[in-house]
Amino acid sequence: MSTEAYEVFLEGFNELTNNKLKRTFELYRDFVAVQLSASNARNKMVNARQFVHTANTIINNLPLEIYSITDDHVEKILDNSQVPVRHKNVFLKFLIYCTGKMKCNITREYRLGKGYSRDREIYSPEEFLRIYHHTRDIETHVNQALSNRSYSAAWLFVLMHMIDAWRASDIVYGLPSVDLEEVGVTNFEWFTKKRLSKEQSLKIVNQIGSKVQKIEISKTGALGHFLVNLDMVIPSATALVIAEIHRRENNHQYLLQSLIGPNGTLQDVYAIKLFMQKNHELPRFQSRKANRTLLTYFFYSVAESGQHADIAYQMAQELRSHRHLDSTAVYIQATNKDGPLEKVSLHLFNRGHFGWLYNFLVKLYAQEDFTQYSLDEKTALIQAYRNEVSPLQAEAMASFLQSRMKEKKSVLYTIMKMEKQKVQDTLLKVLKGEMPSKMEFAQCLIYPQCVKPTAISCIHCEYIMPRAYLMLNIREEIGKLIESIRTSKFEAVRKRDSILLFKFLDLLNQAVVDLGKDYINSFINLTEIKNKLEEINGLILLE
Repeated sequence: MSTEAYEVFLEGFNELTNNKLKRTFELYRDFVAVQLSASNARNKMVNARQFVHTANTIINNLPLEIYSITDDHVEKILDNSQVPVRHKNVFLKFLIYCTGKMKCNITREYRLGKGYSRDREIYSPEEFLRIYHHTRDIETHVNQALSNRSYSAAWLFVLMHMIDAWRASDIVYGLPSVDLEEVGVTNFEWFTKKRLSKEQSLKIVNQIGSKVQKIEISKTGALGHFLVNLDMVIPSATALVIAEIHRRENNHQYLLQSLIGPNGTLQDVYAIKLFMQKNHELPRFQSRKANRTLLTYFFYSVAESGQHADIAYQMAQELRSHRHLDSTAVYIQATNKDGPLEKVSLHLFNRGHFGWLYNFLVKLYAQEDFTQYSLDEKTALIQAYRNEVSPLQAEAMASFLQSRMKEKKSVLYTIMKMEKQKVQDTLLKVLKGEMPSKMEFAQCLIYPQCVKPTAISCIHCEYIMPRAYLMLNIREEIGKLIESIRTSKFEAVRKRDSILLFKFLDLLNQAVVDLGKDYINSFINLTEIKNKLEEINGLILLE
């Protein structure tokens, strides 16, 4: 051991005093002596100083002797974003050293890896469901959120972990401001007798979604996604609106400014703790643990009733032995709808995608052994058409539907050739937004290949997997086509535009079936479109 390096360490370390940690300090001196002995000559002085910094940052602030601290104490240290990773690494090495020297109170195994690594737990389905319902309970939180901006920020912060797996810093720095004027709610007094309607809430959610799509969020530089489960629309909008009113009244730059400390790091853990303590049955909230849980349960939704009741999956193979997200394959503890096992009745699979192709891919993956089914049987899994939008009779659409089915069958053949692992990998990429198309609000089944490389738009491609915000484009295009059919004097133009119109109506119909009329009405006035279609009924040419 380098005597000089150890003396440098002792000079700094001996300035620290904590009479409650005498044994811990003795163990740390011994630990550092061992570590410096193993260091190469070039790094000894650097390491000596780092050991002092770690002692000052972590060791000297331990609430108990090292052998008495619990796993919760360790978790708090490792979850503290203000503590540099290098100090966490040293602390874990010291912790491992102590467990070899004496009986310690911790029960989990902590391992060093890239940066630092530890048991990556997730919340159990029951725990996650309790937190989920807690954040949805508007009446439990609204009054305190109105009177306390820190509580309001904590509500929105925790709620974001229930709908989108953003990093904590992205939530605080990435959530855009809210245009309150769009829904006519600009002050706290409005909430004394009223609550946001579903229509108002959808406007807020769609507004934030549109803004987030245009900004880079997270250190990856990727465009953001703000995807809200349908049963979270009103709670999310309520929390956003209240946070925005607080932001305006305090002239803050960020929506969750009260969670930002003086040096730019996240703070106000007390507010989050207070928010969670409203329900004493809730577990301690941890941001990364919540994100891991959401991403895991991303794949699992058992909707006991309503329009999403068909989405129920059997993926029970490996969750208990694979409780983290470090591999490509993610398996979820599942159950059937009538079973007594754990249920997570959340619409977490409703991430804004819709359409026959996306649904087919999901349902195909859900099959235990999909290779045993014939093409016709698999085709039968596709969502049925419903005449929710077009007033025309089904007979008038027969030719169009037949041609569309031919296109879809060609795609089905492509999917049928996939191995199940390929189907799973493709679905994972879709859920992560890693299968981009040429359009902003859609993805492509066969990315990075393209069957129509010269096309500017993907709207007519059979491989498109649209998302809800594509309705903004569809609304504009349907209006243009209806006007063209109404005013054109040329039969060829009306025939061309009629076929294009029905392709858009096909997409719109799928969106209504999958996402519901109320949701789609927040983008497009379906009644208005229906009336306009009736006006040009006699001008439409499909053959």
